[in-house]
Amino acid sequence: MENEMKGFIVDDHLVFIEGVKKLLSRHQEIKIVGHALDGMELLIKLQYCIPHFILLDLEMPGMDGYIVLPILHEFYPEIKIIVLSNHNSEQIMLHTAIHGAEGYLLKNSGIDEIVFSIKKVMNGGFGFNDKIAFAMQKELDKNHLVLPPKPVGEKLDPNDVKIIKCILNDMKIKEISDKVFLAESTIKVRKSKIFTIANVSGPIGLLAYCKENNIDITGPI
Repeated sequence: MENEMKGFIVDDHLVFIEGVKKLLSRHQEIKIVGHALDGMELLIKLQYCIPHFILLDLEMPGMDGYIVLPILHEFYPEIKIIVLSNHNSEQIMLHTAIHGAEGYLLKNSGIDEIVFSIKKVMNGGFGFNDKIAFAMQKELDKNHLVLPPKPVGEKLDPNDVKIIKCILNDMKIKEISDKVFLAESTIKVRKSKIFTIANVSGPIGLLAYCKENNIDITGPI
């Protein structure tokens, strides 16, 4: 079928996989072409079949979703990742977004919400849980509406990107200073500069700014 969206489901519960597959089979534009019970099995199967999207569980025996997510982002950046999790934690949602996920839904989400998120990420949008999606979209809308012209020469440099990664990983000023080998006073000034350039006030807004401007915040700091 033209414009068919092909997906994998990765979860350690086969009953859950079969249930989601059955519900998604009612939508002709979505086809589940494979599944895996952990991250390692997924990586093996990706050598033979590349889907358009993956529905990924985080907690699995062996190679779990936390481990395989950055690997997928590095080696298969064309695949859209939607996390399906039991954890309604904003910090976990931020963590997955930082490491390459385009969406995050709770496992008790209705099938219509899952289908909506699949279509949304396949069209370049965010498919996150309503709480974080609303906050990110609010920041993006604010940037479009009131972002002032940046002063000439004011831009982010490689150290700023490292600092952004630290901020998104909830590190304090001293921890950032130790990590990037800059004085705490310098970190404070650079942090203020970063938020001014991005025109945001918190980590969700900063994450949205990075996503919108294609700033790579994955990988080690």
